Amino acid sequence: MRDWQCSPEIVKVLTTKISQVETDQSLKSVLKSDFPNHFSNVPISGGWGYSVQKAIKFNKSEFSKFDLADYVSLEFKIAKFIIFEELIVFRNSGDQYSGINLSLLGQSLIKGENNSSCDKLDFNVSCWHEWYWDRLEQDYKQNIDASGQIIDKARMFENLKKKQESQINYQRTLYFDISEFL
Repeated sequence: MRDWQCSPEIVKVLTTKISQVETDQSLKSVLKSDFPNHFSNVPISGGWGYSVQKAIKFNKSEFSKFDLADYVSLEFKIAKFIIFEELIVFRNSGDQYSGINLSLLGQSLIKGENNSSCDKLDFNVSCWHEWYWDRLEQDYKQNIDASGQIIDKARMFENLKKKQESQINYQRTLYFDISEFL
């Protein structure tokens, strides 16, 4: 990887370019359009969940009896796809992210507007800008032989070092209005 340049400053700049999705379209319609196999009948309304005032509202009457008891897993699924929207779908080609991973930092029940109850989920999001991801992947593949063995261990360790230095981490908090379930 002759053209590799990465520093904490570059990672910081890339991180500051990541922002919440800004659109007039509802989250429900965007998810249904972008990921129809996952969200053809998602039982939500409200906002994108970036604040208590714009919480994602679960509509209990739209849940099937099977799904009704498991709205928490739906929170995590929706959160993951909101992050995909932020890092891939709502970004220009050449400025997208790969290797996306979410880890839950914390979850709490808080009071929202009009005495509503909201699940507040705090996530750490890790990813790589596609420029770095593509080069890391290419270098990795070039260092594996036909039988799947590492050709050059020093090169593999260098690849891992570059992967660590180019990784982006940021926190995202999302709010889900679960009043109808309490």
